[in-house]
Amino acid sequence: AVATHGAGRPAVLLPVGAPAAVHGERVALGATAVAVAMLPLLVPAGPANIAPVDALIAIAIAACLMWAGTNRHRVRFPYVVPVGLLLAGGAVGAIVGPVPRAGIVALVQDVVLIVWCWVVANIASRAANLRVLLATWAYSAIGWASLVFIGLATGMTALTGQIERQGTRVHLTLADPSYAANY
Repeated sequence: AVATHGAGRPAVLLPVGAPAAVHGERVALGATAVAVAMLPLLVPAGPANIAPVDALIAIAIAACLMWAGTNRHRVRFPYVVPVGLLLAGGAVGAIVGPVPRAGIVALVQDVVLIVWCWVVANIASRAANLRVLLATWAYSAIGWASLVFIGLATGMTALTGQIERQGTRVHLTLADPSYAANY
């Protein structure tokens, strides 16, 4: 049986009484997919380069941690040894370097990025979830590119992100034309 709204429309796609782990996985997948779709939201940058997308990434991390903590999913930590070595080296450099505060900020950013990597790797460990994330990335890229084309056609620099010193290069909300090209 499927839970329904008042008008008989399905409220959820999961069977009533499905294990909490399945619901948790769906929530984690949905939060991660939203964060992937919104990755270009890097402007405006706040203190320590915190961007609007970082809130969505934090939600996805929390959802994944809750999902992983409530079921027996085997959690994977790819790149743990090389990243651990890089973080250790960065920590030493931050402590003894000329700008320790900036070094600490960079280390925190690195930790958040590797945790985000682990979230994506664990959510995408099932083929169906990987398909969802890849489709989200592909379709959202088409959507973001469409916004750029609309901005170019209408001359709206708020959509294209064009600034005089970059010439005709667009960067949307990615703060740098090279980031836009990579996305």
